[in-house]
Amino acid sequence: LGPIPLPMGSYLVVLEKPGLREARYPVSIGRSEDHLGRVALFADDEIGAGFVHVPAGELLLGGDAESYGGFERTRVHVEDFFIARFPVTLGEYCGFLDALAARGDDVKEHIPRQGEEVFVEPGPDGWWKPSARHFEEGAVGRRQSPGYERSCPVFAVSWHSAMAYARWRSEVDGREYTLPPEDAWEKAARGVDGRSYPWGDAFDWTFTKGGHSRPEASQPEPVGAFPADESPYGVRDMAGTIREWTSSWFNERAGARVLRGGSWNLVIDRHFRCATRFGYLPGTHVSTFGFRLFTREAAPRGRG
Repeated sequence: LGPIPLPMGSYLVVLEKPGLREARYPVSIGRSEDHLGRVALFADDEIGAGFVHVPAGELLLGGDAESYGGFERTRVHVEDFFIARFPVTLGEYCGFLDALAARGDDVKEHIPRQGEEVFVEPGPDGWWKPSARHFEEGAVGRRQSPGYERSCPVFAVSWHSAMAYARWRSEVDGREYTLPPEDAWEKAARGVDGRSYPWGDAFDWTFTKGGHSRPEASQPEPVGAFPADESPYGVRDMAGTIREWTSSWFNERAGARVLRGGSWNLVIDRHFRCATRFGYLPGTHVSTFGFRLFTREAAPRGRG
């Protein structure tokens, strides 16, 4: 396609071809710059249900003075990858616990918890389910359908448990999953133009799930409840909803891993900036910590 003369600025190119999923390809054009991009297209079953393809290319990483723990601005190249559109939910995570229990593995170390508080429990049938006492019957709860807590993001899981879930899903799907490295996470969240949030540069509490997004007391809500929290690639809930473990080191010598994104009860808007990053030990359980899946591997055709 092209060459196409364009004024400097930020653009979203949508590429379509019959039999393949459309590719969303953001482009940032600086003064007197040319851009040459090569975009691979994939079929739906290669990308996978619930996953988004982020095409290879450069992005502006870091460079946000208002972020916590951010990098100096650099231009980096990231290869094609596939990332889950939404964070892993409590319902999906309970399926993982059920599978562990069914094969006789130790479930205790992977139970979502913070201190003495445990956020899932076995039901009368023996299957794991979210603990209803931790989802208040407030206005948000009344607006949801019965069992809505299964659609909330899993929270209070350690990095080790997130990785164990990824290994289990890899076995189930026949595709190698892990946690996203932070450069890929940031690209999936903010595109290529260095924007502050997935939707642009201006923050609004009604755009994402955080501590001031509703008039009532904050509590977890189902993933996807805030449609404006969507990146140029169509990845959702990367500003708020749940803070996410990555595969990257924050401080390798200290053993700390990087977390990205804001969460359902945080009340400082700087937490929700795409470049913000924090480091915690991988055994940490906090009610704001969850995760999503990532892979560089296209699924075999016909696998669905």
